[in-house]
Amino acid sequence: MTTVAAPSPSLAADRLPLFVGLGVLLWFVAAMMFRLLGPALLIPGSATLPLVFAGCIPLAWVFLKIGVTLGRVSGAGTLLAAAVMSAVAMFLDALALTFFPALYGLPTAQLLLVAALLLWGVAWILFFAYVQTRRTQ
Repeated sequence: MTTVAAPSPSLAADRLPLFVGLGVLLWFVAAMMFRLLGPALLIPGSATLPLVFAGCIPLAWVFLKIGVTLGRVSGAGTLLAAAVMSAVAMFLDALALTFFPALYGLPTAQLLLVAALLLWGVAWILFFAYVQTRRTQ
């Protein structure tokens, strides 16, 4: 009896730096969005916070689409590309929130909401990538 292993999803080594760069870009765009829109939208206890969280869902889909389009990946490579981009962005967020919180231009109380929204957005990016990967199998 012969078994055939399923092809492993991989990113070509020459495209890995692209996805790292896209992760940096994803992080920077999100950080600047928080800096510009955060004072008006990220108000602890505000009734509009559920709308802000809901608005991040389509934004996560857009970030994923931009990444996979620029990186020319599809199928199983989508989830791996999303994981690389998301990991890079989360590493940079952790460093920025810890060592350079002034980058976000927000008081400390609002930085907690920034951290929550960043986790929320990354979770949606990974979810959309997973769904897209499953659809192609």
